[in-house]
Amino acid sequence: PHVLSEARRVLHVGDASAAHSPLSFGGFGAMIRTLPMLRPRLARLLESDRLDAGSLRRAAGGEYDPALSSSWLFNRSMSLRVGTSAARTGDCVLRTLRLTFTSLKLLQRFGIRKPADFFLADEMRPIPLMQLLLVMGVRQPLLAYSAAARAGMLVFVRWYVHYVCLCAVSVVRLISFTTSEARRDTGGLKSAVA
Repeated sequence: PHVLSEARRVLHVGDASAAHSPLSFGGFGAMIRTLPMLRPRLARLLESDRLDAGSLRRAAGGEYDPALSSSWLFNRSMSLRVGTSAARTGDCVLRTLRLTFTSLKLLQRFGIRKPADFFLADEMRPIPLMQLLLVMGVRQPLLAYSAAARAGMLVFVRWYVHYVCLCAVSVVRLISFTTSEARRDTGGLKSAVA
């Protein structure tokens, strides 16, 4: 979930926007790539003095994003709750990180994808995410159970809903891309025939 301020005239961008998983390391790069898109939107808001939290969030693309919601499972499962033992949780966090990166290396050996491609992407994709989680679950199922217990079952149920939404959005994007490519190709054929 986005952790955006409800204050007027405050817009969080980049890493401060919580728009990426803390494991994605993509906040700054994503901000640099999206600044050209944000600049005209924010200029229009400034000119019309529409600087309420909702307008700023919409301008920054802060609507629901299933990719973001799916990737925050990692954050939640490794976060330290108030009143818990830092030593016990810290060890589990380190084991989870170690398992994540060794699982990514294993996937790379099988030619599935490079770890940098997975975490430096601006957006989480459903198939690579599921591949990673399956490898992690097979390699150390008790660690996955420990993370589930620490985060809470409700978090995992919510995550599953976000993951299903991520899959649906990916299918819609694929269909949209395929349809637009087909139209472009058909338009080219019509002009060549004429």
